[in-house]
Amino acid sequence: MPEEARKYSQTRVDGRNSSKLVPRGVRRVMCIWVCGVTFGVVCTLTVVLTSWLTEIYKDA
Repeated sequence: MPEEARKYSQTRVDGRNSSKLVPRGVRRVMCIWVCGVTFGVVCTLTVVLTSWLTEIYKDA
């Protein structure tokens, strides 16, 4: 049991070992998905902030 726990903790710490548990393609898709979502959120925030600031300056 301790041996199994040590293997598990090693896998958690060492990224190269954990990549065996997750297929390379899945990791790639996840990375692309996370990047896409982050990019979308940043774009949305930028557009919202820009339009919001434009409204404020129009009123002023």
